[in-house]
Amino acid sequence: MSALAQDDVEEGAGIELASPLFETISVMAPSNANAAAFANDGRHFAVALGDGSLAVGSWEDTASPPQLTRRPHHRVAAVAVRAFGDGFVSAGQDGTVWLTPAGAPQSATRIWSSAGDWIEALLVHEGAGLIAAASARSLVVLASDGIPRLQCEFEETISGLAFDRDGQRLAVSGYGGVSLVELATGTVEHRLTWKGAHIGVTWSPDNRYVVSATQEKELHIWDLVTMRDFRMGGYPRKTHQMAWTADGQMLACSGADVVTAWPFKGSGPEGRPPVEIGFVFGATVTAVAAHPVQNIVAAGYSSGSVLLGATVKGEALIARSRTKWPVTALAFSPDGSRLIAVDQAGGIALVAVPDELGVR
Repeated sequence: MSALAQDDVEEGAGIELASPLFETISVMAPSNANAAAFANDGRHFAVALGDGSLAVGSWEDTASPPQLTRRPHHRVAAVAVRAFGDGFVSAGQDGTVWLTPAGAPQSATRIWSSAGDWIEALLVHEGAGLIAAASARSLVVLASDGIPRLQCEFEETISGLAFDRDGQRLAVSGYGGVSLVELATGTVEHRLTWKGAHIGVTWSPDNRYVVSATQEKELHIWDLVTMRDFRMGGYPRKTHQMAWTADGQMLACSGADVVTAWPFKGSGPEGRPPVEIGFVFGATVTAVAAHPVQNIVAAGYSSGSVLLGATVKGEALIARSRTKWPVTALAFSPDGSRLIAVDQAGGIALVAVPDELGVR
C-alpha cells in the first residue's frame, strides 16, 4: 500500500511477546472493533469498526506493523465482515451490504440495502457464490453481483444464519427454534422447534447436526439423521460464538471460563463431556475460531487475553497478553499461519502461528 492517507488508521502500534512461540503485532484503531476476517489471499485482512468504517490492511511480514486504510462504508456501526472472492463483504447497522476489494478498499461497492433496518447476521458461501443477510424478520440471499436470489419474511426476528455444506440450504434461527430453508424454492424444509429465544446457529460440516445457542445459556442440538434433539447446558454466560474444528468432529464454543469443545464423532455429544481448552483466571471466553488445517482452537477472553490450544485436554498457550478490553472476534488466515484478534477498544492483534504448538 501507499503512504497512509488522512483517514487511515495509525493510532499506535508495537510488537509484543506473550510467548516465545508467537510473534504478535498490535495496532490500535480509532473505534471499537466488532468483527474481523482474512481475505482468501492470506495477506489482506479487514476489521469492522463501531464508527461505521471498515479498516483494511495488508500484513506482509512480522517485522513491522501493517498499514491500515479506513473507509467509512456505513453510517453507523459496521457489525460484520466476511472474506468473499478477492475481497470482503461487510454489513452495518444502517442496513447496507458492501463489497470491498482487498487491495483497493477505496473501490468498495454498495450491493444491497435493507431500507435502514439493522442487519443482524451476515454469511457467505464461497463455493456457491452466495451472500446471506438478515435484517429484523427479513432474509435476503444475494449472488456475488448483488442480485437477490431469494427474499422472504419470517414471523420472528432472525438472530443467526448457517449454510449447509453445499450451500443449498440455510438454517435460520429465531424465537422458538430454527427453520431450514431450501434455497432453490425458498420453502421451509423443516422447522426445528424448541421453546425460548435462539441467538445463533451453526450447521455441522457433514450436514448431520444443526446446533443453536439459546438465551437460556444452553446449546440445542438436532440430529437430522435420527430427527432426535437434545440440549447441553452448564454455561455461566450465553454462547455467542461457535466454530467447527478442521476435521469437523468437534464444536468449540464461547461462554465459559474455558473453551468447551463438544465431540460430534460417532453418536454425537449426547451424554459425553466436552474437551476443555485453555483457562484464564477471572475471565470468560468471548470469541472462538478454529484453525482451518490443524485441530487447534483460538480463544479470546473478556480480559483481553488470546490463547491457542489443541482439541485434546491439556495445555493452551498465550498468544496475546491480558488487557482490560474483551476480545470481540478472531479469524485465521486460510492456511492457518496467521490469526487476527480484535477487541472492544479497537485493539487489533496480528499473531504469527507456528506450525507446531507443542501442546497435548
